[in-house]
Amino acid sequence: MLEASTTGHAQLRHKTINAEVNLLTEWQRDKSKVNDQVARIAGLMALIAALAFGTSPFLVRAYHESGDRLRRSQDSLKHVSAALGGLQQARKDAKPRIDQSTMHDTVRREANQFLGHAVLVINSASAGMAFETVSVDVIGGEMTLHCKAEAESNVVAHTFIAQAGQGPNVESTLLATAEKNPALGRDGVEFEYVKRIEVTP
Repeated sequence: MLEASTTGHAQLRHKTINAEVNLLTEWQRDKSKVNDQVARIAGLMALIAALAFGTSPFLVRAYHESGDRLRRSQDSLKHVSAALGGLQQARKDAKPRIDQSTMHDTVRREANQFLGHAVLVINSASAGMAFETVSVDVIGGEMTLHCKAEAESNVVAHTFIAQAGQGPNVESTLLATAEKNPALGRDGVEFEYVKRIEVTP
């Protein structure tokens, strides 16, 4: 049943709220949250410190091992560089011998060509002829073989020229001069023959 005033209106009931209790409760909740956050942060920092402390020996060992590997690599590089320098010096020292060997092979090849053609020309002479002079010159990669000879007839001379013109790398053959010489017989002839050969390297 409502209480009424003299005017007939219901009287308001006055309620009191304890603000201090509410503020204290709120403060305690905030304090608990802050304590929880501080505890979490402290735990995280402790975990980080423990990890850092636990991994320090591994990091120190890895650092020293890296230094050792670097020193070994530098030593290996020095040895390889020294070996390479020795090989380069040996190559420089061997180069004159290599060049001499190449020169020797070239000279031997040219000598074989020289002798081969000279022997071929001399062997081409028949019993009816004789050489007065035979000379060979090698200039600028070309060998020139020059013969001065006497034959008892033109047939013998031309047979010699045909046979002497054989062989490899022949550039040209030439009957330079031909003169009759009665002292050699009725058909006797003096002639000069020139043969040019390319000297192959």
